[in-house]
Amino acid sequence: MFFLSNPTFAIFIIFAFLGIQNLQAAVKIEITNDSNEETIWANDTELHVKNMSSPVYTLINTTQRKLYTVDLDQKVIIDLSEKIKEKLSISEVNDISIEFVHHGAGPVMLGFDTDLYLLKVNGEICRTEYLSQSAKELNVFIAGLELMTEYRISTTFSNLPSDLDLCFVADHLSFQRYSQYGFPMKSSDQYGKVTFELLSINTASSNPPGNFKVPVARNN
Repeated sequence: MFFLSNPTFAIFIIFAFLGIQNLQAAVKIEITNDSNEETIWANDTELHVKNMSSPVYTLINTTQRKLYTVDLDQKVIIDLSEKIKEKLSISEVNDISIEFVHHGAGPVMLGFDTDLYLLKVNGEICRTEYLSQSAKELNVFIAGLELMTEYRISTTFSNLPSDLDLCFVADHLSFQRYSQYGFPMKSSDQYGKVTFELLSINTASSNPPGNFKVPVARNN
């Protein structure tokens, strides 16, 4: 599933490390997101999200609250910014209770300590999360995730059916807790299938020219 449809990686997945001041450099992470491989570059306020099997990529500016998708093959640029709503609480979307239950220390992942949490919705276990407080400084990734989720809420979560799977809802709204509990390093669904994993972090990646710039549309 592409980044727009899965916040866990989406997690997964949008931060620049504190102390990075050279805007020509970028943090680069590689993830698996519902079996898709994605690469994300980020500076202090901007993100470039690339699904490695698709010509489409996403550009995010967290301070300007801008969101674009760019299709290189079709030469199409779509501005999704107007569909981003102000932050909604979970209670405004559905009458559900989401909680992260701590289950002790997890393994060290990519050099970061983790803690094991169970994501529960109305008491039902929906996801297993390995979160890292020591990676919390990757705040631009969470900020970008919030914008993506606000877009999804605007386009997907209006007029929710009463029988909608609550784990599905939680998967799209749990971003509200990552800033509190830590950066998601690995996630599994209620059946044990890995849905997201952070594969690599490069805090001094070279930033391709124009990587965060919205292309100028040209008429043929």
